[in-house]
Amino acid sequence: MTKPKKKTFGKRDMVDELFVYLRKQGINVSRADTNKLYDEIFRIIADRVKAGCVVTLGVIGSIASQKTAARKGYIPSTGKPVEIPSKNRPRLKASSRFKALLNK
Repeated sequence: MTKPKKKTFGKRDMVDELFVYLRKQGINVSRADTNKLYDEIFRIIADRVKAGCVVTLGVIGSIASQKTAARKGYIPSTGKPVEIPSKNRPRLKASSRFKALLNK
């Protein structure tokens, strides 16, 4: 028995939909320009989150950086203890509206 293949929606799909939307709105833009716009939007989001801002993404929710504490771990193969340093991790908090949309 094979698993059903998950549907994916990647950058190319998003750029294509954005391109079609902009054309329908009467905005004469190329696919290359649409691709640059997509890249710039996500660069801005990443830069703001890195700077410590909480970025609100409309109905989806917000994305922020969350600092994890340093902790002790171990190497499974040897059992040797190691120190795991603290680091910043991205945190996406879904909005209640987005959660409700998913469960309709």
